[in-house]
Amino acid sequence: MFNDPQRLKTLAYLIPEARQQFEALLEHARAQGYIPSIVSAVRTCREQGGLALTKAKRSWHVFGRAVDIELHKGAPLSDPAKFYRELGEWWEQRGGTWGGRWTETYPVAPGVPGAAGDVLHFQWTPAPVGETPPLELWPRDADCEEIDKRQREYLLAHGGQAPSRDVQAGKDPPPASSSSPSGAKKKAAPAPAPSLLGLLAWRPWPQLSPGDARGEP
Repeated sequence: MFNDPQRLKTLAYLIPEARQQFEALLEHARAQGYIPSIVSAVRTCREQGGLALTKAKRSWHVFGRAVDIELHKGAPLSDPAKFYRELGEWWEQRGGTWGGRWTETYPVAPGVPGAAGDVLHFQWTPAPVGETPPLELWPRDADCEEIDKRQREYLLAHGGQAPSRDVQAGKDPPPASSSSPSGAKKKAAPAPAPSLLGLLAWRPWPQLSPGDARGEP
């Protein structure tokens, strides 16, 4: 779990309606010099349930409508949430929901000492979507196997991208393949013929590999 950067660290899996809004949010944050980065986008049910700081089990992260964004521009010590609040207010004006308002649920802001509220959390859930996934979508006593099924159905029905069943079950995604699309390994290019200058400059010393030259094993 939490080892799937394409799903967690980009907007690729979000439903298109939300992805478009978050692209605008990140663009605005960069324009303001906030230096944003995505901490967490689409999560699986098991990832959501495994978060130590999670207060509510149901989350729009699972259904492609929420993103946690960290800002790397240092704020004043007296107001550590200053830039999050400015970004959150801009987001709210567009119709989004900012977790920094949830100060009763989060008296201590996750990741931002000295602040209150879930200040990194932004979600695109304008009416009539709702601030929290409805019970019709996430039943109160549903287990993750049931939520996995509902996650796939919701994301695909709304044009998003669903995690694989293995990833939903807690397995890490397979590493990216370096082979060609057909699966055949690429042949190494033939070594160029030595030049006359190189032959004249040859010495009987052992050749160091690039790794040896850097001190690497």
